[in-house]
Amino acid sequence: MHDHYENILVAVDESEQAQTAFIEAVAIAKRNQGKLTVAAVADTTNLWGDGYGVAEAMTAQKEAAQMVMDVLVNSFADGLTVEKIIEVGSPKSVIAKDLPEKYHYDLIVMGATGKGAIERVLLGSTTNFVVTHAPCNVMVVK
Repeated sequence: MHDHYENILVAVDESEQAQTAFIEAVAIAKRNQGKLTVAAVADTTNLWGDGYGVAEAMTAQKEAAQMVMDVLVNSFADGLTVEKIIEVGSPKSVIAKDLPEKYHYDLIVMGATGKGAIERVLLGSTTNFVVTHAPCNVMVVK
């Protein structure tokens, strides 16, 4: 088991568990003098409609993600430099594969559940997908 994490990713959405995961990731980064990256994904998997409507929805999701990350960093990351990333795509794939491949994280931290209860029932949770497919350790915070 890896016990020293230097490059940590925490995935967030608007859920309460994402906040809890962020707080835990900050503590891990501080204990390990590690680098923390907070990421949110503007989800394209359930979007449909004309180009204008999709573009408007993406803009709204990105703005909401930026606001969530700003609040978390300003409220809980005192004294820690945090990189912020907003990606567009499937949260499952971006968090489990794309970001770890690009940035080589040692640890991914995320909440046990997020904001998409219907998706969890129909498709399985993002968290479960990340635990199964990520190339590094994953900490699931309840």
